Formats: sequence, structure tokens, C-alpha cells
Amino acid sequence: MDWATKEAIYQLMNQSGNAAATARQLGLSSETVRTHWKKYGLKDAKLPMRLVQPLGSYGRDIPPPLDVNLLKPDAIALLDDFPAFRAKYFNRMTPWFQGEAARLLADNSDPARVILWPPGHGKTTLVSHDWIVWQIVRMRARREWFSCLYVSKTQEMAERYVNRVKRTLEVHEALQHDFGRFRSPEPEIWKKGEILVEGFTEFHDEKEPTLIAAGAQTHIYSLRVTNVLVDDLVDKELSRSPDVSAKVHEWLREELETRVNAGGMFVYVGTLWAGHDVPSKLIAMKDPDTGEKLYKLITFKAHDVKRCRVPANGYPDPDLPIDATDCHCKGPCRHHPSQPEGCTLWPDRYYWRPRNSFDHIRSLKLLTEKNGKGRFDFQYNQISSPASNQIVRPEWIPPCLDHGRAMWQFPDANIAIFCSIDPTGTAGYAGIQVWGYSQLRDMHYLIAQYRDHTVMPQYSHIVKSWTERIRATGYEPTWILEENMADFLIRSYDFQQLRWALGGLKLIQHRTTGKNKWDANMGVETLGPLYENARVSLPYGDRSAIEQTDLLTTELIAWPTGETDDLVMAHWIYLAHVKQLVRGPQAGFLDNANIPPYLLARRKMIDLNPSTAGPLGDVRVLRNGLGRKLERGDVVTATAP
Repeated sequence: MDWATKEAIYQLMNQSGNAAATARQLGLSSETVRTHWKKYGLKDAKLPMRLVQPLGSYGRDIPPPLDVNLLKPDAIALLDDFPAFRAKYFNRMTPWFQGEAARLLADNSDPARVILWPPGHGKTTLVSHDWIVWQIVRMRARREWFSCLYVSKTQEMAERYVNRVKRTLEVHEALQHDFGRFRSPEPEIWKKGEILVEGFTEFHDEKEPTLIAAGAQTHIYSLRVTNVLVDDLVDKELSRSPDVSAKVHEWLREELETRVNAGGMFVYVGTLWAGHDVPSKLIAMKDPDTGEKLYKLITFKAHDVKRCRVPANGYPDPDLPIDATDCHCKGPCRHHPSQPEGCTLWPDRYYWRPRNSFDHIRSLKLLTEKNGKGRFDFQYNQISSPASNQIVRPEWIPPCLDHGRAMWQFPDANIAIFCSIDPTGTAGYAGIQVWGYSQLRDMHYLIAQYRDHTVMPQYSHIVKSWTERIRATGYEPTWILEENMADFLIRSYDFQQLRWALGGLKLIQHRTTGKNKWDANMGVETLGPLYENARVSLPYGDRSAIEQTDLLTTELIAWPTGETDDLVMAHWIYLAHVKQLVRGPQAGFLDNANIPPYLLARRKMIDLNPSTAGPLGDVRVLRNGLGRKLERGDVVTATAP
């Protein structure tokens, strides 16, 4: 299809948007028009329609590339003013932090940077399109070489963003009118995921593409660029696996860092998801000789508590002490104004209080309550596990260590035994623990622990072997399983056979939700007071016990931003049920049963000595096998005739 026909399709579809009418007028099939429009049309350009005009004939209606000496004064001013450039050509306003990020991306004084950005704050639009177009325009006008390797999570996603830049340079007439055409009449490279902009090769010998797309862990051959721009290489799901993060980080060091020319720049722009993810690893890297950080860290906080001041008159006052007291604004809020003067990064988009009953996405207050303060600070404020957000502090651990007890060594106390399982998640690990609880001492004893990559048949083997080992000591364990795993395990034939072989098995299902996990009264945070008050006993008497206990304490101190949390979750699953399970009969239950008389006469209580059984209506003192009165906490069994 020649360019004249393509231009006609652009013009007619722009005017009517009707593929059938356009096809009849041009003598084409409707399918041809729709295919061409879908592949190359302006609907996919995602640009303000009033700024986009039909494509002109290359080399005739659009001027050739213009250097800075041929530009108009207002166009020259835009080369150093990203907010004005963005407003004119893309009709987008630029908050102060996005303008600062654009400046940092263009400043190559630091060869390696990590820019951490809270989710939902316009990072991808800025980095993948607007800044790249601006940089291409300004570098070409100044006759400076620019080649950029844009890296995203997948090759397909990276190509989609590069194609968006490609379409902009093709069809944005205002941009081409001010700075000249970008696509040569006979381009050397102008294809999916890779473009060579006209004008760069005229004053440079390099033949590298101006912009090229790459996905995570793809092979890159014989390429050298001035800029490597990594945009959120890993997301929340990928960051849950330490193994995946380690592989991506290794690929980044070996493949990407070696592609930067001398004097070039490597920038990672993204969000923190876990303490072991790619940006965390980059931040921690140091020069082995000098000990200096290899990557300069730049952070933008969604809500900076240190700047948060809420005086009574409703206006921020730097002379007042810091006070993060909540306000009650339902509309635009003056209590949490924009940074850098205020405390909120982008109050027009993400404000503090919810503005209506359905506003659970944009309210930073609700996000803090939903995710927990520690997780919110880590993900939205890039604060890596400060002491104030730790559920367990390092100084609480030593009083909880029992140097005289090893793993599988039971304490000298009257305890109930519980086994908890946190099944294998996206990180690939399962956490399994045996706990003993002494109601008299109100102490929790860790007896055994296991953490490894585990598949379903291994669970049945562990349950069987551990149950037999615990029963051999005279205790009967109660297994607490996460709900999804319990449903799957209980329905399996092998597990049914296991229960029959063991002569029965006590099972309890635990349901983990976003509400109970982060709840201050029943969530994971409830582990903290146990360690603060030394109500936990951890075995530390031999090498195996030390290794296993250190795994648990490391996760406790790092939670919720550590590499793994399987043992913490197994610990919490046990704690969420233990006190309910060991709760004894209520006072007065034996003598004051609140049931109708005709049912009262039919019920019986069975003691360890069957001769003591009798109707509840008979006022008698029941005794256990040791000859003492039944007390609260004794086990009794009720049966019906």
C-alpha cells in the first residue's frame, strides 16, 4: 500500500471513524481499512487528538531534521524545559517530582542511579514515552549522540512502549513541524521494537538504533548504547521469589551493565516490593576497593511524615512541631499539601483521607490501614524496615533463647502440642513448625521446625513421621493447616489413607485474609509482645537448633520486607488458634447447664472411670482417674444415648 493511500485512510478515519464508509470511498475492503487502522492508526497513538494531524508525505510536507541553529526561539527554550515541552505536545501537566525525575534522567553526572517511585504516580508514562521523546528531540537538535536500550518485564511489553514512541514520532505533526521529521523517507531501521531516528547518523559514525526494546533475561548481542533505562523490571509477583530475583539481578549485571558506552548512564526506575528484589540488590552493591555505593539512590515518598504538620487552623506551619494528627477533609485537603513544601507527593492524585465511601485506591490513609504501616512505608515511602516498624526487635531475641534445649527436646512442663504449616507459596518455600503451649506458665515452646522447597507428597510424609514421633513421647498433636492447602490435602486419597493408618488425626483449618493478617489485634503484629515479654522459648542448645532458630529470628526481624516469611506465617497460624484450643470449660458449666430439663435428663457425662457416669440431674461430684475433683481444664467427653 502506497503512502498516498495510507494518508487517505488516516484523514478519512480521523474525520468519520467509520471503516465501512472509508473503504467504500477508497475502493478498499473494510477489513483492510480496519487492519491498517488498528496497526498504524491514531487510536493506538494515545495522544490528544487535537494535537495530532494526518501524516504528511515524507520529505515533502515535513521539514528535514533541524538542529538548534535552525529552531525557533520558543522551540529552543523547550529543549531545557521538560514540563513546558510535555504540556505543549502531550497536553499533560508535570508535578514537581516528575519534573525532577526528568532532570535526573537527563543528567549523566552519576553513571548509575536507582530511582524509587511509589506505585500509581505516573512513572511509566513519564519514563517510557514522554521523557524518551524529549531526549531524542533535544539530543538531535544539539548534534549529540543518543541511543537508548529500554528494558521492561517482558519483550512484548518493552516493544509496546517503544512502538508508542515510534508512532508519536511518525504522526505528531506539531512535533515534526517544530523540530523536523524523525523518520527518514528510506529508513535503515524502523520496525517493531527498534527505530533509528533520522538526523543522528548524519554527524555520527555509530549505526546503533536510537531506541531499542528488551525484555527481562533476553539475550542482547553486539549492542552499545549511551543510556540503559530499566523500567520496573520486576513486579510484585516476581519479587516474591528470591530465586527469580537473583537470576534477574545476575542477568542485569552480566548483560545490561556491559552495554553502556563510556560516559553513558544506567538508570533503574521502579518500586520496592521485597527486601531481596532487584532494586534492593542494586542499592546494596558496593565497590570492593573503596566500599562506596555503586548506585546512587534517589527516592520519592508518597507521604513524608517528617513534613506532615496539621495545625488547628488547617494550614501547614514550619514553626509548629511535627504532628501527623488526622484531619477530616472530604474534598481538597489543605492539611497535607504537595511536596516539597508539604508532605504529600501528589495530592491531586493520591490524597490523605478518603473523599467518599468507595475511595479505597487513592487514599493514602486507607492504603496505610490496609497494608500496615511497615508495608506502606516500604512500598510507598521506600523505607527499609526501620526499627519503629519491626514487629520483633533484635534486642528482644536473646532472653527467648534456651541454650539448654535442642530441637525435638520437649520442655519440662505440662504442654499441649500444635503443628502449623504455611504451604509453599510463590517464593517456593514451606514453613512447618511444632509448638508446645503451657497454659499454666503462658509460655510458647518451639520444639521442631522445617523450611524448604516442598511438594504435596512431602507434606503427607512429614505429617505422618512427625505425628508418630510426637505420639511416641505421649502427646497428641493438633495440626493447623492453611485453608487452601487443607482442602486439597484432605480430599487427596493418599491423605485419607494416612489418617486411617494413624488411627485419626486432629486437623484445624486456618484462613489467611488481608484483614486478619494485618489486623493489629489478631494479625502477625501480635507476635511482637510475646518476644518483648519473653513468653517464647527457642531451642539454642546445639548447632542444628541454632541454625533453625536463626532462620526464624531473621524472618521475624525483617518482616514484612524480608526475603522469606514462611516461618513467621507458620508461627502466626499457630498463635491465632492456640489459646482458643486450650481454653477450658466455662465456670459453672457442670452444674448450671442452660438446656431444657428433658434434654438435661437424657445427657450423661463420662469420666475416665466409667463407674462414675450418671445423669446430669444427679448432684454428684465427679472425679478423674487420679481421685481428685474435676477442675477447669480437665478433659471430659459428652455422649448421648
